[in-house]
Amino acid sequence: MLLGIILALSSFSLQLLHAAILPEQPSVVYPQLFDVRDDLGTRVLRINDRITLNLKKSSILPDDFVLIEEREGVPQHTYFNVDALQEDLYHDEKYFASVIVTEEDGSWKVEGVVGPNLKIRPMEEMGRSSEGHYAHLLEPIEKEPDVPTVLGEPIKQAKARPSERESVYDIRFIYPEVLIVVDAQFRAGFKTKRKMVIYLMIEFNVINLRYRTVSQPEIKLLFRGIQISKSHKETYFKFLWSGYNVIDAMKSLNALVDYVGERKKRFEQYDVIFFITMNDMATVQGSVVERSLQGLAFVGAACLKTRVGLG
Repeated sequence: MLLGIILALSSFSLQLLHAAILPEQPSVVYPQLFDVRDDLGTRVLRINDRITLNLKKSSILPDDFVLIEEREGVPQHTYFNVDALQEDLYHDEKYFASVIVTEEDGSWKVEGVVGPNLKIRPMEEMGRSSEGHYAHLLEPIEKEPDVPTVLGEPIKQAKARPSERESVYDIRFIYPEVLIVVDAQFRAGFKTKRKMVIYLMIEFNVINLRYRTVSQPEIKLLFRGIQISKSHKETYFKFLWSGYNVIDAMKSLNALVDYVGERKKRFEQYDVIFFITMNDMATVQGSVVERSLQGLAFVGAACLKTRVGLG
């Protein structure tokens, strides 16, 4: 269940904002930031005439947050000053917004998610407004597809006795520890590793904001670390055709279960291991290949052998 929820929450558009503030086309905006005199350190971010966020500081990283990468066959662990890393990270719980806000030359740059289905980023190629504000691109993240793009594969296991089911639902709080494994293509999409980490921080922050709407039990994911894989070691990706970056999602997911299981010492401390790939994912049913898939995981697999997800 947990992995399925993670996948679903990271892709579904929660219709909590009035449709009027969701632009169908990208638009140029000039955000302005104002400090509020309260005990919470609230900052007001005005995106445009229709979108204004009340930002609060976010803190999502544990002190031992780690970046793992392999050098000459040996895992290398890099630790961070997490306070400095997330110093500019803010959120607005009402609008499921998570942004990085930085000051440059007396004005502000904003990057991240500013609504259930909206994102924003600075437009470096454009100049400032007459008031000195930086130009930003405000655009929809994605449109709802016509077919399901996030799937959960049931796992077969014995049914729990009534007393066992009751004990599970008696739990008030759950704090699953999550490791994100990114493939070499995903890493190559960022100028620096720091930019990649910040991008994933923003996404993770949004997921936890959405989990705040869940109760009995309350859930907060703990972002423990990121592992960067090497392309020549990504043997768990099962490609459909030679020369094309399209993988069979189900076969790849099963291969990931074996990959994690064979490396118990490396992965045993994590409740969920989520693999991010830049390859296209496809489901195969007979002669039909559906290439719009965005994520796949085993339902009810957290903390089990099958606790992997792919997206």
